[in-house]
Amino acid sequence: MNNNKEMMINIICCVLVVILIVVLIICMVRNDNFASEHENNDKAINVIVGRPSCPFCVRQYKFLNDNHIKHTTIDSSSKKGQELMEKLNANGVPLAIVMKNDKIVRHNIGYNENLDFYE
Repeated sequence: MNNNKEMMINIICCVLVVILIVVLIICMVRNDNFASEHENNDKAINVIVGRPSCPFCVRQYKFLNDNHIKHTTIDSSSKKGQELMEKLNANGVPLAIVMKNDKIVRHNIGYNENLDFYE
């Protein structure tokens, strides 16, 4: 009887050790994903403020897509679009902005085919 109790205790201990190892592995993987997500904060982001009805904006989007340049679009009539245009004293679209760590690095008003401008 004593032998059976010891065997059950050993089995339970082994199962708990296996569960602990699995949990540790999961935590390590999640931590790596968390770290890599936050490393990308230093990466520049291309933002284009424009209007769907603006022919120069449509050309700008096409140019960026054709050249595989990642970008985010913001409608100039949205609150965020208006804030960015006011902040940069922009009186037209497309407004191209390169941002890094939530700060504006540079901007350009009007259609822009300069590949060196974008990140």
